[in-house]
Amino acid sequence: MAIEAAKQRIEQVRRDGGIALDLNKLDLTEVPEAIGQLANLQKLELKENQITNLPEAIGQLVNLRVLNVRGNQITSLPEAIGRLVKLQVLDISENQITNLPEAMVELVNLQLLYLQENPLNGELAAAYEHGTASLLQYMRSKSKSHVLGEIVNRFDIESSPFVKDLGRSPEEQLQKNQAAIAIIRGWLEEEVTEEEAKEREIYFEYFKEIVDSTRLPGHKIYS
Repeated sequence: MAIEAAKQRIEQVRRDGGIALDLNKLDLTEVPEAIGQLANLQKLELKENQITNLPEAIGQLVNLRVLNVRGNQITSLPEAIGRLVKLQVLDISENQITNLPEAMVELVNLQLLYLQENPLNGELAAAYEHGTASLLQYMRSKSKSHVLGEIVNRFDIESSPFVKDLGRSPEEQLQKNQAAIAIIRGWLEEEVTEEEAKEREIYFEYFKEIVDSTRLPGHKIYS
């Protein structure tokens, strides 16, 4: 059986301490969870099978540089893909992917991304036309908007200006904003990489623009 052949190859690479694994053209419909045991793996070939999804265990391959799953039936990638921070080449062409997980923005070393012949959504397809860097920039932009949206939604934005006829004092407004403030405080207290710190600075600048855009003249906080 295909799955047994795959497990045997995985075990062989594990015993030998290998850094490359070829599971191409085995007619696989799934990837064995045992794949997660290959922590030293740098290259994984899974092309031209019948795989519909990748297991969360794929995120344990923290030394992976090349992942090729071209020519399968994959409809989506797991969030665990974001843990492959050393990944440089990702080929997911000729699958059934319409969207990509937000975790893709964590692939800071990704140089080549192949997405040809997938039914990508319109925005994603447009970004991909300009290359890997453009696509990742688009993904980061979407991720930023999502995170900021979560914070802003916790503010009482419509009544945030301290206008008397709205019945809100600064103290009352501050109390309503405690949930959002807690998120920002948590961000500031986390230990993160220099790159992540820069990303958060960008988030916060954008956040300040959003907040002030909803406030009346004379009641703006940041401008």
